[in-house]
Amino acid sequence: MTRIANLRDPDNPRNESTAQFMAKELRGRYFHPQWVAAMQEEGYSGTLGVLDVVNNFWGWQVVDPTTVRDDQWQAFVDVYVNDKLELGVPEWFEEHNPHALAQIAERMLEAVRKEYWQADEATVKQLVQLYDELAARYQVTSANEKFNEYLKTTLQGYGLSQSAPAAAAQPPAPMAQPPAPSNAPAETVQGQRPEKMDGRQIDDTPLRWLLWVTLLLIVSAPGFPP
Repeated sequence: MTRIANLRDPDNPRNESTAQFMAKELRGRYFHPQWVAAMQEEGYSGTLGVLDVVNNFWGWQVVDPTTVRDDQWQAFVDVYVNDKLELGVPEWFEEHNPHALAQIAERMLEAVRKEYWQADEATVKQLVQLYDELAARYQVTSANEKFNEYLKTTLQGYGLSQSAPAAAAQPPAPMAQPPAPSNAPAETVQGQRPEKMDGRQIDDTPLRWLLWVTLLLIVSAPGFPP
């Protein structure tokens, strides 16, 4: 179990489990009407702020599933899809950035597809319909082939046909014709000569980042000595 040093109140520092900290953050911030309304005032950038929250929540789900509960996923649906707070959230998304709402629905369905979230049947049906409708109206696409297959199969399981048509295959471009022969002397083209690269010039920044992330995951793994 991962733990967080909560230093927000310097007079009362606390060492909390990530699950406890996450639950308080969701209730006090991301599911709070004042925070949601503040995001709405930001328009397009506000939609990206909400999408970031869902993406980060998904990240915790994958890295440490013990920090995330099914009812928290459902709360995201209630607030941002079902408009539990009656703030016109779905309409706000469609006005400013419907693609963000579609990506949120995709994240939720990915949690279901990978069996992280045991969502009820009505919620799954609602989310696949929502994504499919947004995809048809706003030309939303996903590069995740497994998700696309899951969406199609799930819609068919509910007796629904996919609204967004599959992208039509483009005919291959015609092959360029070779140029006509010319009597002009051929131009000599010289390219750069390959030079031996000094290994010290290689940018190892990505490797160093990967090392730090790996170390953090090892330290936070269950059973790692304090």
